Amino acid sequence: MSVSIKDDIYINEIMALLATDYNNNLHYYDKAKEEVYQKYNLISRLNSFNTNNNDINYDDYRKTTHIDIKNKMLSLEYSNAPDALLAYNYEFMTVRRIFPYSLNTFVELNKTKDLGKAKTEDEKNEALRVIQWVKDRILTTNFSLGNISVDKENGIFKYNTNQRDANYGPTLQYITCKLPTDRSINIPMTNQNGPIKNIAKNYDTLFSYFMTFGFTEFYARCTCFDYVRKYAKRDGISNYFCPHILYAMAQLPYYLIYTLK
Repeated sequence: MSVSIKDDIYINEIMALLATDYNNNLHYYDKAKEEVYQKYNLISRLNSFNTNNNDINYDDYRKTTHIDIKNKMLSLEYSNAPDALLAYNYEFMTVRRIFPYSLNTFVELNKTKDLGKAKTEDEKNEALRVIQWVKDRILTTNFSLGNISVDKENGIFKYNTNQRDANYGPTLQYITCKLPTDRSINIPMTNQNGPIKNIAKNYDTLFSYFMTFGFTEFYARCTCFDYVRKYAKRDGISNYFCPHILYAMAQLPYYLIYTLK
C-alpha cells in the first residue's frame, strides 16, 4: 500500500489508530487515515475561531467565553443564534461513531495527564492504581440487547437492554418509542392528512420517518438503584436519567434504522 507525503506526517497516529481500533488490520488503513485527517481538520477549525475579531458587529452577533478557573470549566455563549461551531446533516452524522476514538484510547489520554501531575513515586503509584480502577470499570462493563419489537399498527417501537458493571451489577433498561395520538399532519398535494398514528400505516416510508426523525415520543426507565431512588428528580425543567439509559438510548438510532429497513 503506497503512502503519500501527507500520510507520512501523521503516519504514527494512523498506525496507532489501526492498532487500537482495527486490530492492526491494514485493510482499514484508508479509514484510519480519514479519521486522523478529520481530527486535525477539526482542531484547525477550532483553533481558527477568534474571540477578538473587531470586524464583527456586536449589536447583531456576540460570542462570550466564560472561564471558571476555580472549577476548571470553560463554556461558550452565543447571542442571536449564530451558526453552530460544528454542524452536520443526518446523512453525514449517521456514519460517525458514538465516540471519536476507542474507550481504551480515552483512558490512556487521561492517564498521561494524571501521571504528569505526580511529583513523587508514591503519587505516581497511587495515580496508576486509580487509573487501573477506572479502566477496569470501563472496559469490563457489558452491554447486551434483550429484545426488540416494532408494532406498526399501534405505532410503538420497544427494546430492552442489559448492562452489567462493577458498580451496579446487572441492570435492565426499557426504552419505548411511540407515535403521538394528539398530532396531525398534512402532506401537500396528497391524500395523506390527519393523525400521524393513522396515516403512518399507509406507507413504510412515513412510518419510518415519523418514528425515527419526527414527532416520536421517547420513554425510558432503568432498574439501577440510582434511577429508582432519583426517579422524577428534576434540575430546573430537566428530568434525571442515569448513565445506563444514556448508553441504551445511544443505540436507539441504530436499532430503529436496522429494524425499519
